Amino acid sequence: MEYWFYHLTHGSLEAVLPSLLEKTLERDMTASVQFSDAARMAEMDTYLWTFRDDSFLPHGRDDQPGAQAHPVRLGVGSDMAGADMIFLTGASILPENTKAKRCITFIEDRDAEGRDVARARWAKLKEQGKDISYYQQGDGGRWIKR
Repeated sequence: MEYWFYHLTHGSLEAVLPSLLEKTLERDMTASVQFSDAARMAEMDTYLWTFRDDSFLPHGRDDQPGAQAHPVRLGVGSDMAGADMIFLTGASILPENTKAKRCITFIEDRDAEGRDVARARWAKLKEQGKDISYYQQGDGGRWIKR
């Protein structure tokens, strides 16, 4: 599995997550987006239905029936089985045994706890010799590999 860290320096999760999920779906991949708490998941659930007038981003919440049928699942510490891509926000935890192709950890400067969790994850993965990449937002929101 590849582990990518996206450091949000010029925007919020709301500004970047929808486009990354759209790209995931364009590639016929599935996604699990994990949050630290149910309130944040609920906020993002609502946002993903309304973020753009001309968009439709099919998704479901793991705490509601039928979530496994959706190509994008939102959860809090939920089962990520079957997901090709895992997106971790805040202080959400990556399970030890996942078969996903890529895991993206978002680092938000305004979230101290999440930032600390991301740093600890980075250190652990590096120590294990995993394939890790770090991207930081540049001017205009473009991702720059560091």
